Amino acid sequence: MCANGRYRTAYYTPSQDKVQSQIQASALANANTLSRTFDPIPAFRRDNASTVLIFLMNDMIYSGNVDDPWFGPTSPVNGTVFGDNMTAYLADRAVNTIACFEYAELCNAGISSRPCAPVDMYGAGLQGDLANELSLNRRQISISTRLSAALQRSSLSTAVRELNGGSLRATAKSFAWGSNPVAEDQWILEMQSWFSTILITTQLAIRSVCVPSVILSSV
Repeated sequence: MCANGRYRTAYYTPSQDKVQSQIQASALANANTLSRTFDPIPAFRRDNASTVLIFLMNDMIYSGNVDDPWFGPTSPVNGTVFGDNMTAYLADRAVNTIACFEYAELCNAGISSRPCAPVDMYGAGLQGDLANELSLNRRQISISTRLSAALQRSSLSTAVRELNGGSLRATAKSFAWGSNPVAEDQWILEMQSWFSTILITTQLAIRSVCVPSVILSSV
């Protein structure tokens, strides 16, 4: 995990009628098909895998200290909330970043040598001429194309960007003007949640190919 960002002021005086306190998430993948691309440093590269950077914009006011390395660390500040003096906690960095490697593959159980091949999560599907290496027939190529398209529609970057802060489990701890402290392993809980979301969206994307849209919309 890597972290970077600007440091915020150590003082706040929220207005009684308007307290801005929120967390948001966005993501960027090193894929040529995205309008915003980047070239990761060698340490952030893996063969046949996409590098995904997930940015956490944390402007949340916490009622207690946060030790999670992605949401925190936090520092105490004294301020006034709705007329009451209290000590709250703000993240030391406005933006923290996690780098992930996203990898998917398709397999052909009908061949004994190298039965699996990587899939480009953000590209055209099977990488290179791997359809030949997997010895796929025309029907299998047609199926693999649909499976590849389903994987592209349910990538990690897509899940984070489309859901934004709504995809974060930490939002369940928020209240009127801020949030209760998150768990020390909150970043792991968020990754587990995103992985579950990816599995569900992949299943729905594949089902949309197999089931007529009229039936799917009524499920």
